[in-house]
Amino acid sequence: MKEALLSVSAALVAAIVIMILHELPKSIIYCVRSLAEWKEQPNYELRRKRTARDICKLWKYIDPIGLLLCVTSYSGFSKPYMYRMKDRKTNKIAGFTGFLMLLLIAVLNILIIRTQFIATDVTDITKVHSNITILLSFYFFYFMAYISMNMLLINLIPISTFDMGLLIAGYSPSKYFSIIKNDHYIKLILLFTVLLGIISTISGLILNTLLVI
Repeated sequence: MKEALLSVSAALVAAIVIMILHELPKSIIYCVRSLAEWKEQPNYELRRKRTARDICKLWKYIDPIGLLLCVTSYSGFSKPYMYRMKDRKTNKIAGFTGFLMLLLIAVLNILIIRTQFIATDVTDITKVHSNITILLSFYFFYFMAYISMNMLLINLIPISTFDMGLLIAGYSPSKYFSIIKNDHYIKLILLFTVLLGIISTISGLILNTLLVI
């Protein structure tokens, strides 16, 4: 019971941290690149301050359904800042940034697990299970790696608000409009892949392989 509670708590916190780290850099990119476009407008200062305030409201990046899926199946998604990017280059940069952030989160946490847990005597089962702090730390770093890998795979699905959607908008606006038209069907496919455990199984195999190499 204690371990289950620690596991759920660690997954919950890890999911929230990942969602914020995934979306915040994209929002900052949007804000910075939009400043030049807004500069000639009379309400420039107002828009700049309002946008800066909005992107700093970190709780807005937490998607309730995505968070629930992260805790139950470890495969969820974050809520992007509702920006309208007309510039194709900005879409590309934001899309690549989202993928890069998720990849960095996964790699860094895999390295932490390998160096701080696997490479030391902390992996002794008795020692880990008797020390709540160590166990909670292990769960947190493990779920940071696991959930970010799942989220990376999920963002490969061409949904309009996901990283792949941003890349498609950057490279081919006409194809982007076609995925907007089929958004509901694509989201249903995503939901089935998550509920069937397809995404978590794939990333679990990758993660466990990387941890034992």
